[in-house]
Amino acid sequence: MGMQSISQTLAATLMPEVSRKGAKQVADIGARAFARIDAEGFKKLDRSAVKEVAAFNAPILAKYPDLLKLKYERMSLNAFSFFRGTDHLFYHDMQRIEGKAINAGPKTILQGDLHPNNFGTMSDAAGRVHLAPNDFDEAYAGSVRLDLKRMATGLYLAADQVGFAPHESRELVDRMARTYHQTMKRLIDHPMTMADVPQPEIVRHLLDHADHVDPAKWLDQVAPLKNGKRMILRKPDTSTSITPQVFADLKDGYSRYLKANPELASELGSYRVTDAVSAVAGTGSVGRARYHLLLESDAGKPARVLEFKEEVPAAMAPYVDRVAGFDSQAARFMNGSTWMEGAQNRLMGQVDMPMRDALESQSFLVREVLPSKAAIDVTTIKDPKQMMQLADYYATEMAVGHAAGEKAGLAGAAQIYASLGGERHFGQEMSQFGQLYGQQVQRDFKQFKTAIAKDPLLRHVAIPSVAKVLGPQAS
Repeated sequence: MGMQSISQTLAATLMPEVSRKGAKQVADIGARAFARIDAEGFKKLDRSAVKEVAAFNAPILAKYPDLLKLKYERMSLNAFSFFRGTDHLFYHDMQRIEGKAINAGPKTILQGDLHPNNFGTMSDAAGRVHLAPNDFDEAYAGSVRLDLKRMATGLYLAADQVGFAPHESRELVDRMARTYHQTMKRLIDHPMTMADVPQPEIVRHLLDHADHVDPAKWLDQVAPLKNGKRMILRKPDTSTSITPQVFADLKDGYSRYLKANPELASELGSYRVTDAVSAVAGTGSVGRARYHLLLESDAGKPARVLEFKEEVPAAMAPYVDRVAGFDSQAARFMNGSTWMEGAQNRLMGQVDMPMRDALESQSFLVREVLPSKAAIDVTTIKDPKQMMQLADYYATEMAVGHAAGEKAGLAGAAQIYASLGGERHFGQEMSQFGQLYGQQVQRDFKQFKTAIAKDPLLRHVAIPSVAKVLGPQAS
């Protein structure tokens, strides 16, 4: 069965005249076909990961070599860290592996960079704190298989990092996929929100801790008072001083943000920017402009911290069919957060502003930095039972988030479920992909480690894109 016919077959699962039984049979064929495509596609995957990484990061090398050095250091910790910093390589490979089938099936909202360390705490409209996908820089619309195969690979690599045997890692991915499948089926008749997802003990413990953080003590740690003046704490590699020119840009950006989001004027009207730093967080986003602004109130209200974060086009955008509503970069983040989580940071907004320190975009996401922010590092979990429970929890949340795309006019639970195939076939498809691509990442990581040991910034990787950006110094 060719790739074009697979696309047609999976699209047929959306036709109203296909019976539930018939749709399942067709989708089973699709699940098995995807497994065959993946197995054959990996044999044809011929590219240099080092060259792809160097090409993608060439703009950072040209403008911020110190930040690129930090990014590569974080990526060099282990294969899972390398995977977190190479979402662009993942989608490049997905297109080569699956061809036209990358666009097969119903389209819904995707988080875009799903891996087991990309879940964090958030507060919903009722003030309840829960754990959910929390990074929507790569949010886009497409087949759920894209999110799930990235999650499958991340789970496989994280499990390998903590010492699981290959077959145990594969069983973990199979468990995740089956739970997702079961949840999506339930959601057809019984909708739920992420706040309704049953929480395992490890999640309850994290949320209890996050819910009891003292905001005043947190503020004193983040922006301590010194000689009667409050300033954001400077730390090497995470929060550093900026120039007066950039500070002026940020004050102008804050004014633009208030004008672009007038509904926030009543809450922030008495606040002014008194300090700001350049902030660094994560792995893949290192190199993008990110700032933390200290806001202090003339009315004596508690100080607050806002984050301004540069948003660039989604990594999957060049490889998947375009869907209307995902063109504005900061809006992609906001829409993903709103639809998948069912709520968003109360001060979240977007602003277009010229920033001399921005890498390539003038689109900035704005959100409040909250005391309750916390996450689980899965590479610290040694207990297989806890890892299985967390995989179940994340799978359920992914299903709830994907099904919420229906609110935005995209596919809902019934359409998504019809495209998955049978539970066993779907589990096999995901566990096979997680292992195959996980092993590919491990090979790529070894090549990357060898390359940066000789050339820490990959300055001398002979590819036209790097030479074009860097000029003579690349030679």
